Amino acid sequence: MRYILYVLFFLLNVVGYTCVAQEQSSYTIRGYVKNQEGQPVKSATVAAYGASDSALIAYSLTGPNGLFDLKKIAIEKKIRLIITHVSYSNYIIENIKGSKDIDLQDIKLKIRELLIDSVDVKPPVYMNKDTLEFNADAFKLEPEAVVEDLLRKLPGVIVWGDGEITVNGKKVKNVFVNGKRFFTGDAKIATQNLAKNIVEKVQVYQTEESRNNTQDSSYHMNLVLKKGKSAGVFGKAMLGAGTDEKNEQLGNINYYNLKTQLSVGGNRNNVNFQPASMDALLKNATFKGNLIERLLQSNFNLDGVNRSAMGGVFLQHDFKYHRTEERDRNQLEVDVFRRNFDNSTTRTTNTTDFTDAGTLSYIGENESESSNKQNRIGLKYNLKKQGKEVLFTLNNRNDTQMSTVSDLQNSVRDDKTLSLLKNTSLLDKKNKTTEAKIYLSGYNMESEQTYMRESQFLSSEVRSLFEDFNGKTSSLNERHKNEHNVSDSYKGNLKVYLSELLKLGNYKDSRSLKFELNNTWNYRDLKINQRFLDLDTSKNQFFENIGLNNSRSNKEFLLTSGLNVNKRLEKNFDGRYKKTLIAKMGLNGIYYNSSAIGNQEVQRFQINNSYLKPFFSLYAEDIRFGRQLLSQTLDIEYKKNFVDYEQRVYVVDSVGAYNYRIANPYLINGDISRISLKTNYINFNHRFFIDQGELTVDYNQINKPVIDSLVYSTSGKSTTYLINGDKAWSASFKLFLKKAITLSDNSLQVYYKTNGDLFKNPSYIGGEYYNTKNTSLYFSGGGLFSTDDGKWTIRLDQDLNFYRTLNVGTIEQRFKTNDFVSTVALSLQLIKSISLSTSMKYRNNSFMGENNTIFINNLSCNFRFAKNQAELEFLAMDLFNQNKKILNRALGNSINLAKVNTLNQYLMLSLSYYPRYFSGKKSK
Repeated sequence: MRYILYVLFFLLNVVGYTCVAQEQSSYTIRGYVKNQEGQPVKSATVAAYGASDSALIAYSLTGPNGLFDLKKIAIEKKIRLIITHVSYSNYIIENIKGSKDIDLQDIKLKIRELLIDSVDVKPPVYMNKDTLEFNADAFKLEPEAVVEDLLRKLPGVIVWGDGEITVNGKKVKNVFVNGKRFFTGDAKIATQNLAKNIVEKVQVYQTEESRNNTQDSSYHMNLVLKKGKSAGVFGKAMLGAGTDEKNEQLGNINYYNLKTQLSVGGNRNNVNFQPASMDALLKNATFKGNLIERLLQSNFNLDGVNRSAMGGVFLQHDFKYHRTEERDRNQLEVDVFRRNFDNSTTRTTNTTDFTDAGTLSYIGENESESSNKQNRIGLKYNLKKQGKEVLFTLNNRNDTQMSTVSDLQNSVRDDKTLSLLKNTSLLDKKNKTTEAKIYLSGYNMESEQTYMRESQFLSSEVRSLFEDFNGKTSSLNERHKNEHNVSDSYKGNLKVYLSELLKLGNYKDSRSLKFELNNTWNYRDLKINQRFLDLDTSKNQFFENIGLNNSRSNKEFLLTSGLNVNKRLEKNFDGRYKKTLIAKMGLNGIYYNSSAIGNQEVQRFQINNSYLKPFFSLYAEDIRFGRQLLSQTLDIEYKKNFVDYEQRVYVVDSVGAYNYRIANPYLINGDISRISLKTNYINFNHRFFIDQGELTVDYNQINKPVIDSLVYSTSGKSTTYLINGDKAWSASFKLFLKKAITLSDNSLQVYYKTNGDLFKNPSYIGGEYYNTKNTSLYFSGGGLFSTDDGKWTIRLDQDLNFYRTLNVGTIEQRFKTNDFVSTVALSLQLIKSISLSTSMKYRNNSFMGENNTIFINNLSCNFRFAKNQAELEFLAMDLFNQNKKILNRALGNSINLAKVNTLNQYLMLSLSYYPRYFSGKKSK
C-alpha cells in the first residue's frame, strides 16, 4: 500500500499547486436570491457570460437558502450576470468586473407577469419539477465532441476515467436516449458515440427501485435529442496486422431512430480479444474510445494460443414511441450471436500428494487442440402499462466442441517411477439449450415461470497405455463412449402481497403490518443414456462394457412455500432526516422428492423429505438528507443441503486414469445454518474521509456435508469415495471503501477493498481422518486521477493475495502462497489529434519457496485525421517479452505446480474508420 500512498501524495501536491495557481488569478461572485417578500428562492439559475463574446463562464443553482457561488472567474474580465427562474422575471446585471471576491448580498426577483420576457434567455442549468436539466447549447465545444465531452462540463457531473458517471457524488445507474435504453444499455455506447451538437438537453432524475427500501433509489440520466436529429448511423471499421502473424479485423454499424435500433457487427483476431456478446463489441468500439481499456483488451492470462471470430445482430423496436423509460412500454428485442474459438495449449504439471506412506508425485505433459462453436439467439418482449407488466424471453443456444488431447504422466514415489500413463483423447461434443421465461406483475402479485430443455450429444475416443513398473505389467486400452442426455426443468415463483390483497394494510402507510406469501418450485426430469465400448486386444474387436453402460432417469421436485410478516417503523422530520426499521420473520416449508430408474440396482431409489425452516431479517436505515446514509442488514436462515443425483449414482471412469470418483447411494441431506451482517455507508457532501463504505460478514455451517475418502493403490492410482462427514463451516468478510475528490479542473478517485475466506473441511486419506483449514486474504487498493477535459488519465491498482492451507491428521502439511500484482495505466492527449497510453503490470508469485516474477508493459499511440473520423494506431504489447502463466496451488493433501503457454510479445499497426451521420424527423 505504501506505493499507492506515494503516488497519491504526489498527485495531490501537483493538483493542489495547480488549484492555488488558478485561485490567484480568479475571483468569486456570491449572493442570495430572494423574492419581493425576502423569502429565499430555491433552484434559480445564476449564469455569468462574457460581456464581449457572450461565452458562458460560470453557472450555479441556488440552494434552499437562496445562496449561490460563482467561482474561478478571471480577474479584470467583464461579465454579464443573468438570473432566471420559471416563476420570476429574469434579473440581469451588466459589466461586472473585479480584482477580488464580490458579494452581491440580497437580489430580489419579481413575479413573472408575462409568459415571455423582453429578454429571452435559456439558462444553462435549471430545475423542471424534480428533474435537473442542462441546456446543451450553452456549452461550446469542438465540432467533433461527443456527449461524454459535454458531461465533463456540467456542474456536479463527473465522468471518471473508467467511464463511471456520478452526479453530486452518486452513481448514475442508467443513461437513456429520448427516454429509453440505447442499444444494449451500456452508458458508453451513448456517451462516446453520439455527437454533442445533436443533444438538446440532459436530464437527471431519481427513481425508487423498491417500495420497501429507500436505499434502492437511483440516479438516471436521459439525453433528449434535438428536432431533426432523432435518427443516426455510427460504427467502426478496423484492420490491423502485426508481428508473429498477429491480426485483428473489426466491423460494426449501428442505426437508430425514435422507435428502432439495429446493430450489426463482427470481430476476428488472434490476440486474445474475445468479446462474448454484442454488448462487449459495442462498448469496445466507440468513437471516443478509452485508450487504457484498449490496452487491456488482449488477455495475457488466457491459456495457450487462441484464435476467435464472432458476429452478431441486435434489434430493438418500440411499437409505441415514449419518452420516459419508467412509463408504459411495448417493446421487442432480438439478439443473435455466433462465435468460433480455436485453442492450442501446452501444459506441464507436477502434482504431489502427501500420504501416510510418503509423498506421491505425478509429473505430466499435456498438449491439446480444440475447436469450439457457439450459436445463440435471444428474443424478448416487454409490455408494461399502468403498473402492470408482462415480460417474455426466449433463448436458444447451440455449442459444439471438437478436441484432441495428448497426455503423458509418470507416477513417482521416493524418486522411483511406479507407473506410466500415455493418453490420446478425441472428443466430439454438442450441447443445445432452449429456455423460455415469462414474468408477470400487478394485482398485488409477482410471478416468474421458466422452462429449460438441455440436450447433450457426446462421442469420445480414448487410447491409453498404462505401465505398472511396481508390478512390471502393462496394458493397452481403447474405449469409445457415446452419450445422449436430455434434461427438462421447470422453475417458478409466485409472490403474493396478502396485506394489500386482503386489505389488511397499505404500502403507503409506513406503519402497516405486511404479510407476504412466497412460493418457489423446481422440477427436473433427467434422462441419461451412456454406452461404452472397450477394445479386446486379443481379438482386436470392441465389446460393450456392461458395468459402465448407463441408461437411467431421474426426476426431482423441490417446493418451498413460505409465509413472512414484516413490520416497518419510520420516523421523518421535515425533510431533514428519515429513520427506518424493518423486521421480517417467517417460516419456510420445504418438500423434496427424488426418484430414479436405471438398469442397475444402485441406480434405482425413491426419496421423500419435508422440512420446516425459519428465517429472520432485520433492516435499519438512517438518512440525513443531503449529508449521509447509513444502513445495516442482518439475515439469519436455515436451509437443506440436498445431495445431487450424480453424487448418489455416478461413476467417473477413464481408461488407465490415475483418479476415479465413485458416488454413494446412501448419502443423506445435510443442514445449512447461515448468518449474514451487512453495513453500508454513503456520504453525499464529501465531508467525511470516505464517500462510500460497505462491510459484509457471512458465516455458514453444514452438518453432514458430502466429503472425500481417498484410497491409494501401490501403483499410484487413487480412488475417491463420497461419504457424509461430521461438520464443515466457512466464514468470509468483504470491505470496500471509496473516496472521490474534485480539485480545480481535476478529479481523484481512491478505493480500497479487502476480503477474506476461512473454511474447514474434513476428509479421509488412506482411512485416516484429516481436517483441512484454508485461509485466504485479498487486499486491493488504488487510485484514478483524471482531468475534467479527459486529456489526462492515470490509474494505479495494487493487489495482494495471501493463501494458507493447513492439513491436520496422521501427517501435517502447511502450504502458503503470496501473490502481489501492481498495475499502472496512463492515458495522455498530447495534441488534438495525437494521444498516447501505456500500462505496466508487475507480478510476483511466491509458492513453497519458489518465486516467479513477470513485468508486462504495453504501449499505444493513436493519430486521428480526416475530421477525426479516421484513426491510425500503433500497439506494442508485452514490450519486454516476459509474460508467462504459472499456476501454483495447494488444496488438502496435494500441491500442484503447472506452467502453461500463453500470449507473448507482438507489435501491431491498425487503421480504423468511424462512419457517423445524424438526422431524422421529430415524432408527432
